[in-house]
Order: sequence, then structure tokens, then C-alpha cells
Amino acid sequence: MDIYDAIVHKKIFHSHEKSKISGVSQPRLAEAALVSMQIYDGALVAPNYGNYQKGNAAFANIKPCQCKDGSELREVLLKDADDVYICARLCAECGNCAGFDRDVNTMKCRFTSGKIGGNGAHKNWSGYQFWRKLSNYKATAITDENIHSHVRECLAEAPKDGMCYRYGFSSNTGPMPSWNVKSVTNMNGLFKEHSKFNADLSDWDVSKVIDAREMFRDALNFNHHLGEWKM
Repeated sequence: MDIYDAIVHKKIFHSHEKSKISGVSQPRLAEAALVSMQIYDGALVAPNYGNYQKGNAAFANIKPCQCKDGSELREVLLKDADDVYICARLCAECGNCAGFDRDVNTMKCRFTSGKIGGNGAHKNWSGYQFWRKLSNYKATAITDENIHSHVRECLAEAPKDGMCYRYGFSSNTGPMPSWNVKSVTNMNGLFKEHSKFNADLSDWDVSKVIDAREMFRDALNFNHHLGEWKM
């Protein structure tokens, strides 16, 4: 599954590859980060990337995150303000991250596994923003009215695997494999002529779909097993 492209691997994962836990160097590799993803019936399910509450503050205390893959997540320097989704992605995949703050001037994200809110944030928040993970996460529901536009925007970013982290964060839908489509009834022509498309949709709840005509027509590279779908 080609989830982590070479650019993101070089730019993000190598930025904190020399973290040390228990005195042992633990490089955070893209492949190892897959450990933090949930597994259902042998299929990988991407973490949710939109379950964050935004505020204006900086953390008073930083407690580095010791991730499920054995690495330590501390900070990431972003190139552009719109890249904040990358921080959300890393925090979600770490598995032990409570949230992150960002200096709006330097574009540096700092991650913490400690308490956020109350004494967990500075009173003087000027120049900082923070994102706190929420336990009662509810992704934006995909409906008959918006599913085609969501597919179009997601595949514009990630035409092969649908792992549209940037769009998934901004739209609160997450990457395509984790979409909530249980209310959708019409998937007619949904991936028609998306010749590069080969996302894993095995965990989609399509129980209410009544029209799937030409859904994968001319999606020549699609090769995932959908035997568990119940339509």
C-alpha cells in the first residue's frame, strides 16, 4: 500500500529520526508508522485526522510523545501554514499524542502527550495556536449530495490510494479509506474513468447503496477485494 510518498518521508519522518528512547536510537520510519494504524480483518484502517479542537494558546509544558512504533515525536518545522494537516497526521498516527501547538511565525509544531487546557496552556498565547484531540470524534458524514465532490477533491490530491491527508483534515472527512459513507444510497459512476485509482475501500459501509452502476467503469487499476461489502 503506497501511503507514504518519498517527499513526505524525507521532509517529515527524517526530521526527528534521531530520537532516543531508553538510550537506544529509534528512527521513525514511514513503514514503521503503519504500526499505529488499526487493523480489522487483516485490512489497514487509517486513523482519524479531523478530530481536533483548535484554540489560541501555547503549551506551558511539553511532554514528548512516545509512539506505538517505538519512536519519539517532538516537533516538526512546516514550510507553509496550510501544511498544518501534516502535524495532525503525525499526531494521529503516533497513538500517544494529546495534541500540538504551532508558532504562527516560525511554523514549528510541537507535540505533547501531556494535559492540554487549564495549566496545560500559557495565558499569553499571542503568536501561537493549538489543536487538541477530542475523544468524541465525529467525522463529517458523506452524503448523496456531496460524495462526488469529496471524491473529486480527494483524488486530485491522492489519485492512486485516496490517502488525501490535506483534504481529509480540512474537510474533517479523513482519507478516503476511512470515510463514513453509511448514509450514501447512490454511487453511480463514482470512480468512473479514474484510471489510476486503487484505494482500499473494504471498510466502507455500503449497506444502504442501491445504485452502484458503472462505479468502477474504466478504473483500470482498481484491484481490491470487496467481497465483504453488503449491498
